[in-house]
Amino acid sequence: MKKLLTLTIITLTALAANSQSIVGTPNSMYLVYNNPNSYFYLKIDGKEKSSTEIENMYQVDNKIVQLLTVKKSDFMTTKSTIQKRDDILMQYYRFEKEYLDTIFQKQITFTVEMRKTSKGRDYIFWTYHSLLPQDTIATDSTRTIPIDKQLYVATEVGSTIVGASTAFFKGESNLEELKQFLFNIMESITISPKRIDVYDLNKRVNAL
Repeated sequence: MKKLLTLTIITLTALAANSQSIVGTPNSMYLVYNNPNSYFYLKIDGKEKSSTEIENMYQVDNKIVQLLTVKKSDFMTTKSTIQKRDDILMQYYRFEKEYLDTIFQKQITFTVEMRKTSKGRDYIFWTYHSLLPQDTIATDSTRTIPIDKQLYVATEVGSTIVGASTAFFKGESNLEELKQFLFNIMESITISPKRIDVYDLNKRVNAL
């Protein structure tokens, strides 16, 4: 059943920077970030792709995904410049947890896991059960489906945290698929030593 996106899920504290460019292929979309001293792109797999009314949120093959970048200076509590990536990611997770605890005015129970990509990049994955009754999505049958869980992943790229989130709806059975969907985004992050030429990337990924 095709879903029509009509909700705002609980977003993270800072959706600081949009991708500067998007490159589409028949089976994916690439989001390119040419931020000062931080050049990278990531890939989202999917055939049906559309933007939404919510900034940085897309609908991809009946999944919703929201991208974010956050400056490390927005949440870092330790001044040392030498820190392990997993320590930085845990600081970021605590930063977001405090934000959500404040919104809900209660201590939320999260499931948190540190993971690595196939190339050894650390990233953090966490989930929690949605607590808001308005977290629903309307379908073409006019029914609404409440959100069961929200899922997040994030990693460190230079001076920023890069992350993605999605939602798992009650009554569905694609939780593992959604997890892998987010994990694949983390796997796809590609860092460049210089500003990314979007025209060149488009030629490469579309074999032009």
